[in-house]
Amino acid sequence: PLPLFVVPGMPRAGTTFLYHYLQRHPSILLPFRKEIDYFNDLYRFKGREWYESLYRDIKVGQIAGDISPACWYESKTIQYIKEYNPDAKVILSLRDPAEFAISLYVQKQTSHYDLPRSFAQFLEEGYESHLTKGGGSVFFRFVESEFGEKVELYREAFGENLLLYDFDFFRHNQLTILRVIEDFLGLQPYFNDSN
Repeated sequence: PLPLFVVPGMPRAGTTFLYHYLQRHPSILLPFRKEIDYFNDLYRFKGREWYESLYRDIKVGQIAGDISPACWYESKTIQYIKEYNPDAKVILSLRDPAEFAISLYVQKQTSHYDLPRSFAQFLEEGYESHLTKGGGSVFFRFVESEFGEKVELYREAFGENLLLYDFDFFRHNQLTILRVIEDFLGLQPYFNDSN
């Protein structure tokens, strides 16, 4: 398998910033777009050959990166990543669940999604999006225990190959997070105050 790191979530927690900055790192190869969604929606439909074709330009010494925050909602993402590469490194961007719910609702309101009429209804009922790449759906639910339970599952599965960062810290310390990610991935330092 490819030497790989995956950022499977959370959505609305700085993953777009990571995509744009990490693609500048000379030791990282990211695909042509963020949110490939292989380890959730497409794992069952597209083969390993398709996935690896996205990284056909990888050079010796580079690590492949996959930033797909929608994987946060797929219960089998951990299993799929482990099947593909048991030594993959995983980075979780975590955001306060209340802030996350508000941010997601506002994002969906500005898109062409069929949302519940009120924010309260959105929280109580959750929301199912049918607009996935593989023809499936993603269900957003807002249960307090879900976030903690999900993090624990990632900890159990990946141990020292898991890095967590807090979005609130990230907002004010992007360079620090980029440097921590470099160290976590075992890469030579690249990011500094000038880039």
